[in-house]
Amino acid sequence: MAKRGTTGFIAKYWGYLVFALAIWGWVAVDDKIKIAPVLIVLSLGALAYFLFKVPHQCGAINRQAKPGQDPRCRNNAKGLMFGCHLMQHKRQNFLQRMGIGKWREANRGLWINPKECLASVVALTSIVSGIGGLVVAIVKPG
Repeated sequence: MAKRGTTGFIAKYWGYLVFALAIWGWVAVDDKIKIAPVLIVLSLGALAYFLFKVPHQCGAINRQAKPGQDPRCRNNAKGLMFGCHLMQHKRQNFLQRMGIGKWREANRGLWINPKECLASVVALTSIVSGIGGLVVAIVKPG
């Protein structure tokens, strides 16, 4: 009998640890200029994890939804940018996230439950952290 779930907790959710390290670097370290490259790398790592690896529900519109049933797909997916194993759902989610379509429709799958909300907020915060690291690296106090 094959083992299920052989990947560990850290292997599955490593992006949260990278994000926590980036936040710790922003809060705890006084000399941000010295650690700016590390903050940039940590922010980019966290952003990559949340865009392409974080486990969540697909959220794409399902064609076979019955009346009164939630039309969004509930299959597992990886990353905020892509959908589940169905190619049409991957394409649909990618086009929605890239801004092709209405803003409300694009954001629907990102805020459906606390897990997706946390992943979306962390992805946006990682972008801000990376930009802040670049600003610190470029603008040196003199």
